[in-house]
Amino acid sequence: MKTILLILVSILITGNLSANEPPRQVSGCITDEKGETLPYANILVKGTTHGTASDLDGNYRLVIPKPGEYRLLIKYAGFAPFEQRVFLSGDTTINFRLKEDALNLNEVTVTATRTPKLLKDAPVITRVITATDIKKLNAVTVQDLLATELPGMEFTRQMDGQIAINMQGMSGKYVLFLIDGERMAGETLNNVDYNRLNADHIERIEIVKGAASALYGSSAIGGVVNIITKEPSKPLEVNVNGYYGSNNEQRYGGTIGTKQKNVSSLTSVMYKNRDHYILRNSSRTDSAIIYGGKDLSVDEKLSWKLSDKITLTGKGGFYTRLADNANDKKTDRYRDYNGSVRMNYLISDKQDLTVSYLLDRYNKYDHYTKNDVDSLNYRNTQHTARAQYNYSFTPGNTLIGGAEFFRDELMSYQFNGDTHATNDYILYAQHDFNVTEKFNLVYGGRMDYYNSFGAHVSPNVSLMYKLKPLTFRTSYSRGFRAPSLKEMWTEWDMGGMNMFIIAGDPNLKPEISDNFSLSAEYSRDRVNFSVIGYYNHIKDKITTIFSADRDTSYYRNVDKSKLAGWMRTWL
Repeated sequence: MKTILLILVSILITGNLSANEPPRQVSGCITDEKGETLPYANILVKGTTHGTASDLDGNYRLVIPKPGEYRLLIKYAGFAPFEQRVFLSGDTTINFRLKEDALNLNEVTVTATRTPKLLKDAPVITRVITATDIKKLNAVTVQDLLATELPGMEFTRQMDGQIAINMQGMSGKYVLFLIDGERMAGETLNNVDYNRLNADHIERIEIVKGAASALYGSSAIGGVVNIITKEPSKPLEVNVNGYYGSNNEQRYGGTIGTKQKNVSSLTSVMYKNRDHYILRNSSRTDSAIIYGGKDLSVDEKLSWKLSDKITLTGKGGFYTRLADNANDKKTDRYRDYNGSVRMNYLISDKQDLTVSYLLDRYNKYDHYTKNDVDSLNYRNTQHTARAQYNYSFTPGNTLIGGAEFFRDELMSYQFNGDTHATNDYILYAQHDFNVTEKFNLVYGGRMDYYNSFGAHVSPNVSLMYKLKPLTFRTSYSRGFRAPSLKEMWTEWDMGGMNMFIIAGDPNLKPEISDNFSLSAEYSRDRVNFSVIGYYNHIKDKITTIFSADRDTSYYRNVDKSKLAGWMRTWL
């Protein structure tokens, strides 16, 4: 009995001593290859919620509760991430020297697979415009930035002064624009309002070319452009900027942010102004009015870490634009209000759950200048609710599954003031699997059920094979574009003078595409060269056709098209 008591007492004392052991501390300095210090670099302990950031002098101090073997990950924008295994039995000092990543291939992207993945490991070629690129270009608008950085992407002005996009021969209705993975409301003339996008609020832009409906649903036939907003990284950060150009073009913007232990906040404000002007040809025989306008946007992003496992993120934004169309009696006013909340729950080091809700309302008004009165003629409201579960069996073997609800409501002067809506119920899943060290397979699918036309399934499969310094990729994906509320319910007298009627069709079918791509990429040191071939076949295209007496133009599924080509990029 005495022996048993002694053993129990020994265990209790040992356990108590272990529980009361002081935490271990890792400290040091983070520099580049030239020895220049890197302030606010991130130091993370993989598989845990522990982490810190270096100070203004590049020094860091990381406290870990108990001894053991850990993997430290060091990340800094524009540099290749560095990972090191350490065994902690007491306080230790470790200095890190990072290498510059000139090609951004170690940039983390989330758009291609809806999970974080290094750019060089993305199963389809993905282009990332980084914060460094944005700063170097000093672009006034997001349109300028995309047009400069992306070959094959063009922006033009429509008759109402709004911006239209064309990407590899595909118009705006086939290219899905996202902000932090969420859709934008306010599609008019087949494009969302790109003027809403505030360059000061952008951390990076990720572009996936080709059909991505297996993850993102309708409209992702030609590609996805995902704008990732900034996260503050310092206790206090302030940025103010301005621009002045011809035709009284002005742009003033600024951000103020803070990152504390459990709370971070970033506020962005942007104001733009440009007068209208008349553009004439060289012989001055023809001219066109280029619209101007005044824009104001305010965006807020607030994150709160409730515990080591739960993080809440809330976002809100307001945008308004008053067009200058040279008409001193009536012009257009645009307003957008949006808000979202997202909760991320880290269940374990292998699994997490994200739940989110977004409300986005975009209004358009006739603005009567003399009385300063607005008359609402268009209102688009979108609700998106989503839950996504991620499970990582092993590194390089990840399964995701999600459920989503999307409601689209539209009131328009083209509906005689009526409001119409459609609901979409969604399930999706994807398996990302490293078959071998060199061979990666990604396959998945999405099922959308619309109350307007029923169910549609979008499968996807991608293969990647690495034979350094070469990487080969091939993929097949089925895309679709659901008929818009405008295409289903329009009943509008074009010009208001009985010229002809534009009539929608509530029985329209979705447009369906089959997309194939094949690419080869060479990457070594500071050289990156890629060749991409693609083929896209779209059937049941929605277009307008005139009646026999040409007094009515109907929306119909009557067309099909084939797009094929290749492109090369050199960085």
